[in-house]
Order: sequence, then structure tokens, then C-alpha cells
Amino acid sequence: MACDIPEEKKDLYERSGWHVVGDYNSDLVVVCTDDPDAPEIYTDPELLVKPLKKISSKLLASWLIFWLLSGWVNFGTLTT
Repeated sequence: MACDIPEEKKDLYERSGWHVVGDYNSDLVVVCTDDPDAPEIYTDPELLVKPLKKISSKLLASWLIFWLLSGWVNFGTLTT
């Protein structure tokens, strides 16, 4: 899977025993490991939550736009 993650960051993950599985719009990096003793990559909870907040904000905005447009279309068909 192709990722937009810099090679230096991928190398850092791999040296720590983690493998990059993928990414989501360069907002979230998905990693995994088979080594139960691999060191934690994200030790600061705020850094872990930040991309999730960004993704959820984008998702909420998309749904709001969808529902507003959906209501506008439905209202337009009801009044004609």
C-alpha cells in the first residue's frame, strides 16, 4: 500500500519494531507490530488524539453539508 509518509518517519517506526500499514489523508498513520515488547510510539495522548479530532471534524462538516443539501432538495420538491 502506498503511503504519503516520509521515508524517515517510516524508518523510525521500523527501527522501533513497528510496520506502517497505511495512512488516511496524511492525517492518521496506521501501524502494527508482532512484537509485544515493542516500545510505544505515541506516549503523548494529545498527539494521538489530535489527528482523530481533525478527522472527526471533517466528517461532521461533511454530514452537516449533506443533511443541509438533502433538506434543501426535499423542501424544494415539496413546495413545487
